[in-house]
Amino acid sequence: MLILFRDLKYVLVSCMNDDNKKTSLEELDASIKQAKERLDDNKPSSKRSSSSSLGSRICIELFAGIAVGCFIGYYLDDWLKTKPLFFIICFFLGCAGSGVNIYRMIARDIKQSNQAPENTNKP
Repeated sequence: MLILFRDLKYVLVSCMNDDNKKTSLEELDASIKQAKERLDDNKPSSKRSSSSSLGSRICIELFAGIAVGCFIGYYLDDWLKTKPLFFIICFFLGCAGSGVNIYRMIARDIKQSNQAPENTNKP
């Protein structure tokens, strides 16, 4: 998006600097289309963005499961006055729950990637 605005700014500034020539709307439209094409060429591939999004989802899932387990364990220990017992138990339950959710997430992603046909454009 930044490239498009930068190129559009360049087009508008170059149009304003031309005192003797009046550029037509068609030339402006062509310049905007060229800028949009350059923007489309710079987009990352969907496979790369998919794998980076999967990595961030895995990190969030791992952190959330452990954090929720520790939170519940801490407050159970505080309520029942059994300081480290429920914290440790819920920590491991949070780790196990995160592991199961990550396994499901990866399995679903593999299943979707096997079902989706690859778009290979051979010249």
